[in-house]
Amino acid sequence: MQPLQDRPAPPLARLLLMGSRWFDAACAAELLRMGWPRLSPAQTLVFAYAGFDRLTVPTLARRLGNTRQSTHQLAQGLVDLGLFAFTVDPGRRGGRLLGITERGTALATDAYQVLGRLEATLGGHSAEVLREHLQLIDFERRPLPADPLVAAPTTSPDSGEDPGPTRPTPLAPR
Repeated sequence: MQPLQDRPAPPLARLLLMGSRWFDAACAAELLRMGWPRLSPAQTLVFAYAGFDRLTVPTLARRLGNTRQSTHQLAQGLVDLGLFAFTVDPGRRGGRLLGITERGTALATDAYQVLGRLEATLGGHSAEVLREHLQLIDFERRPLPADPLVAAPTTSPDSGEDPGPTRPTPLAPR
């Protein structure tokens, strides 16, 4: 086994993933302490990828990279908690849209404040430097690499259909 000092630095992707999971777990624990229901990491991703948009389950499934069935079960769990609700989709006969409720917005607002406090525990300067560097990368505009196991989307950007962006919607209190 290599001595610790001789090992290469861990990949940035691993550090970002571990940091993301730490923030998610710490935020969920604090929200639970505040009286909010226990949310799984998959449920918190719905908040990140749906944001304040109203969207169909297939669109959310594409954003999450899940099947429609598992995404519907995930969404239904959040509906059962009163955090999201299904409404009629005026654009599709028999269609439904998933949207955040007032209770879900209140939870998101509390989560936003909790995440701010968690960032402060990193040390103000460290968190700001990390934020600045990550914002310089501009992940919102950087194209995602093609997945060789998934067929290319059949919709064109001009077709009017939502090809299902795979980037989280920033979730900030309104």
